Amino acid sequence: MTHPSEMVVIRPPLVFRVLFVGVLVFAVATFLGPLLLDTLRDGDTGLLVFLVPFSLLWCGFFVRAVLLSVSTTADGRLRVVNRLRTTTYERADIEDVRLPPRGMQGVAQGAMLQLELRDGSSVRLDATASLPWRGAALEDQHRRLRAWLQR
Repeated sequence: MTHPSEMVVIRPPLVFRVLFVGVLVFAVATFLGPLLLDTLRDGDTGLLVFLVPFSLLWCGFFVRAVLLSVSTTADGRLRVVNRLRTTTYERADIEDVRLPPRGMQGVAQGAMLQLELRDGSSVRLDATASLPWRGAALEDQHRRLRAWLQR
């Protein structure tokens, strides 16, 4: 069992999560909502066939971006919520956590940590995507996940 103080939770910065929600609300209130209502009033089913799936996918992308996370559980599992799927790994299934390669300018924008699994595959950790000014945060996330893995 992992003590609650030893739990690891990694999410994109709060400012980006709030920004994603703000953009979603603004876009729905300003563009998608009125466009859908006008299309329904006009009875243009051809546009609705395109607009409804597009709106759902677009909203789904923003909601999923807000939910990105990497977290440990008390029973020794690592839960990874990436853009397209959520997976839970046993500690015994994880070989290592790797930093992205460094260039001459440090960690590249968009670089993220990777889980190396014992079966030879690797898994990106989308919630750890770096920004130019957040290289230290990526290294801290790496240090925290490796410490959890070595317990």
